[in-house]
Amino acid sequence: MRTSNSSTVRPSRAGLVAALALVALGGSAFGATPQTTQSEAEATNTNYCLQVKNPIARDTCQAARAQYYSANYLASLTLMTKAIEASPKEGILRALNAKIMIGFSHLGNAERELYQARKDGAPDLVVLPSLFGIMIARHEEMRLLNEFPEPAPGTKRAEAAIILRGRAMAFQSSERFDEAKVSMDRALSLVRDPIGLLLRADIASKQKDTALASKLVDEAYRMAPKDNAVMLAKLAQMEQSNDMAGAVALSDQILKTYTFGIEPRLARIRIFLKQNQDAKAKAEVDLVQFTQPGLFYKAVLLSRAHDNRGAAQIIMNLRPEFVRKNPQFALQMAQIMLDNGNVEQSGVILGAALSATPDLLEARLRLANLRLSQNSPQSALVLLTPVQDSPDLRVRKLLAQVRGQIAKNRAF
Repeated sequence: MRTSNSSTVRPSRAGLVAALALVALGGSAFGATPQTTQSEAEATNTNYCLQVKNPIARDTCQAARAQYYSANYLASLTLMTKAIEASPKEGILRALNAKIMIGFSHLGNAERELYQARKDGAPDLVVLPSLFGIMIARHEEMRLLNEFPEPAPGTKRAEAAIILRGRAMAFQSSERFDEAKVSMDRALSLVRDPIGLLLRADIASKQKDTALASKLVDEAYRMAPKDNAVMLAKLAQMEQSNDMAGAVALSDQILKTYTFGIEPRLARIRIFLKQNQDAKAKAEVDLVQFTQPGLFYKAVLLSRAHDNRGAAQIIMNLRPEFVRKNPQFALQMAQIMLDNGNVEQSGVILGAALSATPDLLEARLRLANLRLSQNSPQSALVLLTPVQDSPDLRVRKLLAQVRGQIAKNRAF
């Protein structure tokens, strides 16, 4: 089946989890975010700079805060570093500094800063959400579980909920979904907030309980309809349920507040492509064409316009890790390369996607078919062996063809 003339890409759930771990769960660097939940109101709405005791450090922190909310993040980081130099033992400064570092993807440095912030007395309500997000992003799940056991009786309600949430994320990242469910349900019994609901929805999605996932996203949306992470989750839900008009309207709403958000624009591109409104899709692609996903969709548009060479050139210039981080794009990328006669490159793309996400059955079948067409039935058999017991009729049919070709080759 050709895919270059249709858009079958769905939003990445992995992308949502990463965003929750590093942004929503960690909150803003300085408090006063759009996310205001009852349980963590004090933590999310506090101007922490006012808690700094050293007057020079406090004023510098305030200046860093002003730069942060003016989107001058490098200036904010520079000023916060100076604030720490003025008062190096005030843990709250290091906690704030770490959250700015996260925005620059300086995760190792941010993690060290958060550990030091905790030693210097920064409150766990500020430190732990960001620390857990970093640990998950750096695949330190076992370290998180070992260092932060289940909360003991008497642990403050909000702090216990944060630890349980962090453990749920670690279990989920390790594909221990039943344990993730138990931990997250306990967290929600203590604090039922929008971000917790989204994390629980993601666990439900991993367990194929789409009805519960949808219900939880709806509850989060009712609770915080203007929160960025919640709106993005609702947008993904609308798109997956084919509520295209609702998804476009919600993406408009998101972009009014978060002008530079890429996810709403990518959702609009997918929707317009599905509706064969290529001109509208191109207008959105033009706004994100300097990003890797934007380049991918530019290639898709060129392919749909039968410019196979131009589309293939863009795909070849994408960063090597792009397909591993976005395996949902692999089928279209592979087809674009195949349409231009780049057969082996098409196989490389499918193989990279499978190495990152082995359960992509469509990519596995496509690559096995490709190897069979190259008269490499043994390679095709290796690819199909992990799914040989699948009830999917396509697997059985292709396995029969592969085994028949192997038998024929042996006969000669």
